[in-house]
Amino acid sequence: MQIKTPALPFGKTHPVFADNDITLSKQTDAFFRPDAEVVGAMFDLPDMATWSDPEVFHFGLVRFHRHVLAAIQPPWFQRVYTPDGAGLVKCGCQYLRDKVKEEGYRIARAGWCRHWHY
Repeated sequence: MQIKTPALPFGKTHPVFADNDITLSKQTDAFFRPDAEVVGAMFDLPDMATWSDPEVFHFGLVRFHRHVLAAIQPPWFQRVYTPDGAGLVKCGCQYLRDKVKEEGYRIARAGWCRHWHY
Protein backbone atom coordinates (compact mmCIF):
# COMPACT_ATOMS: atom_id res chain seq x y z
CA MET A 1 0.00 0.00 0.00
CA GLN A 2 1.35 3.40 -0.92
CA ILE A 3 0.10 6.42 1.02
CA LYS A 4 0.63 9.61 -0.97
CA THR A 5 -0.68 12.05 1.66
CA PRO A 6 -0.21 12.08 5.44
CA ALA A 7 -2.46 9.61 7.27
CA LEU A 8 -3.14 12.10 10.06
CA PRO A 9 -3.81 15.50 8.49
CA PHE A 10 -3.93 18.34 10.98
CA GLY A 11 -7.40 19.08 12.35
CA LYS A 12 -9.05 15.91 11.07
CA THR A 13 -10.61 13.42 13.47
CA HIS A 14 -11.41 10.50 11.15
CA PRO A 15 -8.83 9.89 8.41
CA VAL A 16 -10.22 7.80 5.56
CA PHE A 17 -8.04 5.34 3.69
CA ALA A 18 -9.28 4.43 0.22
CA ASP A 19 -7.65 2.46 -2.56
CA ASN A 20 -7.32 4.41 -5.77
CA ASP A 21 -9.72 2.04 -7.54
CA ILE A 22 -12.69 2.48 -5.17
CA THR A 23 -15.96 3.86 -6.53
CA LEU A 24 -18.49 5.33 -4.12
CA SER A 25 -22.26 5.19 -4.57
CA LYS A 26 -25.48 5.70 -2.58
CA GLN A 27 -24.71 2.35 -0.96
CA THR A 28 -21.54 3.88 0.48
CA ASP A 29 -23.41 6.56 2.47
CA ALA A 30 -23.83 4.21 5.45
CA PHE A 31 -20.03 4.08 5.79
CA PHE A 32 -20.06 7.58 7.28
CA ARG A 33 -22.76 6.92 9.93
CA PRO A 34 -21.47 4.49 12.60
CA ASP A 35 -19.98 5.93 15.75
CA ALA A 36 -17.28 3.27 16.04
CA GLU A 37 -13.57 4.06 16.22
CA VAL A 38 -12.94 1.97 13.10
CA VAL A 39 -15.41 1.61 10.22
CA GLY A 40 -14.91 -0.40 7.06
CA ALA A 41 -17.06 -0.65 3.94
CA MET A 42 -17.71 -3.93 2.18
CA PHE A 43 -16.88 -4.70 -1.43
CA ASP A 44 -16.71 -7.77 -3.65
CA LEU A 45 -13.86 -10.14 -2.81
CA PRO A 46 -12.83 -13.43 -4.40
CA ASP A 47 -13.85 -15.12 -1.12
CA MET A 48 -17.00 -13.36 0.12
CA ALA A 49 -17.04 -15.63 3.20
CA THR A 50 -14.31 -13.30 4.49
CA TRP A 51 -17.11 -10.90 5.48
CA SER A 52 -18.79 -13.45 7.81
CA ASP A 53 -16.99 -11.95 10.83
CA PRO A 54 -18.66 -8.57 11.59
CA GLU A 55 -15.34 -7.14 12.80
CA VAL A 56 -13.45 -7.86 9.58
CA PHE A 57 -12.38 -4.89 7.50
CA HIS A 58 -10.22 -4.66 4.43
CA PHE A 59 -8.32 -1.64 3.19
CA GLY A 60 -10.45 -0.88 0.18
CA LEU A 61 -12.31 1.76 2.20
CA VAL A 62 -11.82 2.20 5.95
CA ARG A 63 -11.79 5.08 8.42
CA PHE A 64 -10.22 5.35 11.85
CA HIS A 65 -10.68 7.79 14.65
CA ARG A 66 -7.42 9.68 14.94
CA HIS A 67 -6.73 8.47 18.49
CA VAL A 68 -6.77 4.84 17.33
CA LEU A 69 -3.96 5.40 14.86
CA ALA A 70 -2.01 7.38 17.43
CA ALA A 71 -2.39 4.62 20.07
CA ILE A 72 -1.46 1.59 17.98
CA GLN A 73 2.23 0.97 17.69
CA PRO A 74 3.75 0.27 14.27
CA PRO A 75 3.94 -1.78 12.27
CA TRP A 76 0.28 -1.23 11.39
CA PHE A 77 0.43 -3.63 8.45
CA GLN A 78 2.25 -6.92 8.41
CA ARG A 79 1.53 -10.17 6.64
CA VAL A 80 1.81 -13.31 8.74
CA TYR A 81 2.90 -16.51 7.02
CA THR A 82 3.06 -20.17 8.01
CA PRO A 83 6.36 -21.16 9.63
CA ASP A 84 7.62 -22.52 6.30
CA GLY A 85 6.65 -19.25 4.54
CA ALA A 86 4.50 -21.07 2.01
CA GLY A 87 1.06 -19.90 3.12
CA LEU A 88 -0.51 -16.64 4.19
CA VAL A 89 -2.08 -16.89 7.65
CA LYS A 90 -3.09 -13.25 8.07
CA CYS A 91 -3.20 -10.37 5.59
CA GLY A 92 -2.06 -6.89 6.56
CA CYS A 93 -5.65 -5.77 7.09
CA GLN A 94 -6.36 -8.52 9.60
CA TYR A 95 -3.03 -7.93 11.34
CA LEU A 96 -4.14 -4.35 11.99
CA ARG A 97 -7.67 -5.46 12.91
CA ASP A 98 -6.23 -7.71 15.63
CA LYS A 99 -4.14 -4.85 17.01
CA VAL A 100 -7.24 -2.61 17.07
CA LYS A 101 -9.23 -5.29 18.92
CA GLU A 102 -6.41 -5.90 21.42
CA GLU A 103 -6.56 -2.21 22.34
CA GLY A 104 -10.33 -2.50 22.90
CA TYR A 105 -11.53 -0.20 20.11
CA ARG A 106 -14.93 -0.65 18.48
CA ILE A 107 -15.05 -1.88 14.90
CA ALA A 108 -18.09 -1.50 12.66
CA ARG A 109 -18.75 -2.36 9.07
CA ALA A 110 -21.18 -0.26 7.07
CA GLY A 111 -21.81 0.62 3.46
CA TRP A 112 -20.77 -0.89 0.19
CA CYS A 113 -18.38 0.30 -2.50
CA ARG A 114 -17.03 -1.00 -5.79
CA HIS A 115 -13.41 -2.14 -5.69
CA TRP A 116 -12.25 -2.43 -9.28
CA HIS A 117 -9.33 -4.82 -8.88
CA TYR A 118 -11.60 -7.62 -7.60
